[in-house]
Amino acid sequence: MNFVIANQLKSDRNQKSALSWIAIYYAKAGQPDQGLQITKRVGDDEDFLVLIVEKYIDAGYPNQVINLLSLIKFKEESTKSSQLESIAQQLVWVGQLDGALHTANLIDDINIKNRTLALIAYQYAEAGQYLKAKEITQVLNNSAERQWLTQLLTCTQQQ
Repeated sequence: MNFVIANQLKSDRNQKSALSWIAIYYAKAGQPDQGLQITKRVGDDEDFLVLIVEKYIDAGYPNQVINLLSLIKFKEESTKSSQLESIAQQLVWVGQLDGALHTANLIDDINIKNRTLALIAYQYAEAGQYLKAKEITQVLNNSAERQWLTQLLTCTQQQ
């Protein structure tokens, strides 16, 4: 029924919007794989796919985010980096550090990437995963952030 209605919408944008909300509904109803199949019908529209990614995180399906990120074709590099930073931060807050790290590595803007990686490294350290935190710290291009995290890791491991 939902597909019939979505397909009858004349505007491509309205159709994509309807499909996006149907996909989100499926995720919230505990059927994220079905939602992912519907999402593929949205195409590569950045606005709708980012919305779907955020709702999948909210619905408790952060593992699907990696699949969804591969579908997005960002229009501008500046929005790509800030949107990916936001997604990575959301993944951090729900405890999906590996997904957050994967997302952060897709960021092109070096300042945003460093900031995001620093947050992730700090959270790995908080979780007691010092080696992972140290690995991330080593790739930071910002010496101030790297120095701060290195000192934090040294102090934490000595306690």
